[in-house]
Amino acid sequence: MIGVGVPMPTCVSGVAGWRPTRLLLAAGAVLILAEAWFVVGLTRPTPQLVSWLAVPPAVGLAVRACWAATTAAGLATGARRFWRHIGLGMVGIGLGGASNGVDMLLGHVAPQHVSGVTSVVYLMGLLVMLWGLLRSPAPTAAGASG
Repeated sequence: MIGVGVPMPTCVSGVAGWRPTRLLLAAGAVLILAEAWFVVGLTRPTPQLVSWLAVPPAVGLAVRACWAATTAAGLATGARRFWRHIGLGMVGIGLGGASNGVDMLLGHVAPQHVSGVTSVVYLMGLLVMLWGLLRSPAPTAAGASG
């Protein structure tokens, strides 16, 4: 199963456990490597390109997790649509990250700045995610807890 965590049968203590999937382990590995490189960068100058190497796999894993959520059995239509929009928005964020990395490597902008093209691509990804959030079904007054 491709997902964040796979539910396991209830333990003797009555608390349900879970086990990590390959997707979660891969995301954790990317996180640990990226954070380790960040700590190295705090102590000495590092090559700029290496700092961008974690972006594509991190975005790819996020998109894959969103896609897995859209294909999960028993998921409501509104929830599928939400995760599809989040996944598509992550593609936009990934393209923005790639554009940002190219800008930085080619020296088009200072490392702390973002070019206009990169800004538009990031914004498009963010707007797709926002649209998915705004289209998600809201609880009705009868179904609201209170």
